[in-house]
Amino acid sequence: MDFISYLRRVIQDVRGIGNNSAAGTNAANTIRDFIRDYDTNHAPRDVVADVKTDDEIRQAANAHYQVWRDGREQTIQSDFNIRSDAEEFRRNELQNERDIGKDRINNTFDERMQRTKNDNIRRGLARSSIADNRGAEVENERIKTQHFSEQSHLSGLERIDQNLRTLEQRKNAALNDLDNDHARRIETQIGRLENERQRRIAEAERANAAGATRAESEAFRMQRSEAVFLEADQLLSQMTPAEARAFMRDDVQLRAVLSSYHYMRLRNRFA
Repeated sequence: MDFISYLRRVIQDVRGIGNNSAAGTNAANTIRDFIRDYDTNHAPRDVVADVKTDDEIRQAANAHYQVWRDGREQTIQSDFNIRSDAEEFRRNELQNERDIGKDRINNTFDERMQRTKNDNIRRGLARSSIADNRGAEVENERIKTQHFSEQSHLSGLERIDQNLRTLEQRKNAALNDLDNDHARRIETQIGRLENERQRRIAEAERANAAGATRAESEAFRMQRSEAVFLEADQLLSQMTPAEARAFMRDDVQLRAVLSSYHYMRLRNRFA
């Protein structure tokens, strides 16, 4: 370039200072925006591990075993109900047997008493002390038989009550064992979920470390330089020569992201 040509270009640059065209200003702003947004749009983004909080882990562990626990509790309660209903049925049977037995005893001894009276009349002892004694013996036998029957009935009721108490104790023990087993299972499940959470966090950390390494790598810087070069090459063409030269000379951001190779290509063309 001869001195006259150089002088003309300097004069053009001076005249262009502070008098940029609208197209030139828009192009310059677009280049700066492109450079600013490139890392946001293309650099590897942090991986956020999708993990549960402690409360969410405990809720998940409880939900995992809730159906199992409900089923076990229902089985225990159902078994208790069946067995206790059977005992109550036996209680009703005993009551019916007691009532029937009472009537049978009374009928039996009423018949004996009538036979004794008839026998006394036949012997001519109807008004004697012997008749009274024989009648008293029949009544004593009635009372003894009724007492024995009542004691047998009460013993049966006591066995039923004892069986019901035993069933209640067994049910409570089974429910207590279920609570303990359920708690152990939940704690085991919480441990599994916490390990899974830790695994996901570690995976995210490894991915972020790899992403940071990539963002700092020469390959990524060259990729960015190539993209910025292509964008700047197109947009600088929309400026006047003076605007393009001034932008190349003054824009520090452009120089910072371009490789020496891409920067020299733009400079040779526009500066």
